[in-house]
Amino acid sequence: MMSVGLGELLILFGVCAITLVPIALVLLLVRGTNRQTKMGINLEPPKACPRCGEPLPMIRAPKSFKQAMWGGWTCSKCNTELDKWGRVIS
Repeated sequence: MMSVGLGELLILFGVCAITLVPIALVLLLVRGTNRQTKMGINLEPPKACPRCGEPLPMIRAPKSFKQAMWGGWTCSKCNTELDKWGRVIS
C-alpha cells in the first residue's frame, strides 16, 4: 500500500487550483457575455440613451463605484443610469 504525505497532497491541490481557476474565470466571462450579466464583456457599447436619445460619451466617466466596477453610464441630459448593455437601471 502506498501512502501519500501531506506535502504531496498540498502540491497536488496547488497544481489543480492553478489550472482550474483560469478555466473557471473564462467560463464565467463567456456565460456572462452570452446572458448579458455583470460578468460579461460588451464589445458594442450603446450609442445613445434609450430614454431621451442623447448620445453617450465615447470615453466613459463612471459616476459611482458600481459603474466603475461593472460598467455603465449616466445620461448627462436626463440623468438616467444605464448598465454596460444599455439597459435602464431603476
